[in-house]
Amino acid sequence: ILAGMEPSRQNSLAWRELGDIYANQGLKTEAMNAYREALHEAGVPASPMAFSEATKAERDAGLPSFQ
Repeated sequence: ILAGMEPSRQNSLAWRELGDIYANQGLKTEAMNAYREALHEAGVPASPMAFSEATKAERDAGLPSFQ
């Protein structure tokens, strides 16, 4: 539902809360993706270095990538 809504600060907060829920459950990849969406909703451009490091961490941990 969140992905289909117009970008807004309110949606950014919802994505961040979802990231917190995933992080508390130990779902690191899902949490990272939700935090990325929160930043996108807030209008913050993605950092190529952060994306590269996250991709490397996912690969090293054997986690699926949700791009």
